Amino acid sequence: MEQSVSCPDERILLALYSQKTIRKRNLTLVSRILNAGYELVIIAFRQPASTLNSFYEQRGIDTSHISYVDTVTKYSLGTIPEMPRTRFVAQPGDLTGIGIALTEMLKEKDPENTMVFLDSVNAMRIYITPGNITRFLHFLSDKLQVMNLGAIILSAEKDTEPEMMSLLSTFAADVLEDEAQDEEPEPEPKKSITAE
Repeated sequence: MEQSVSCPDERILLALYSQKTIRKRNLTLVSRILNAGYELVIIAFRQPASTLNSFYEQRGIDTSHISYVDTVTKYSLGTIPEMPRTRFVAQPGDLTGIGIALTEMLKEKDPENTMVFLDSVNAMRIYITPGNITRFLHFLSDKLQVMNLGAIILSAEKDTEPEMMSLLSTFAADVLEDEAQDEEPEPEPKKSITAE
């Protein structure tokens, strides 16, 4: 059964996945959010924005309604590429920089049809202490409430410590469970894109 994605009425949703299904889970959620008519702001901790953008485009997703707060590229490469609708932060642990970039980006969006997508809590754990993740999630929750926005937080269920899972559950209005492993495989990248 397909779970619906409806925000901001439900405020923050927690999307759980297994490491085996993360790419498919990400693709499915992004597709559903965009198909529901939302603009999407992705806070990218797991992969650079350019990689995510290419991943979506190769699978037929129109990325013109996706913006990024990229925490990876500048830290990994030292330079930042030319990329529209993207704010680059110096490093994944710079929560102040992430907060500023997110605030600036959200000011440009219509709160009626914008959602934030945090990809992912497990990647945050590589760079940020649990206490700082907690503070950031409080900041994010407060910001979303004040701006009347919704969000989806992506997290690997089995790789998340019980204390962190408990914390995530307190922020989430609902949990989107990982769908059955037997579903159809992730769509292959399109080999060529032609204009009709």
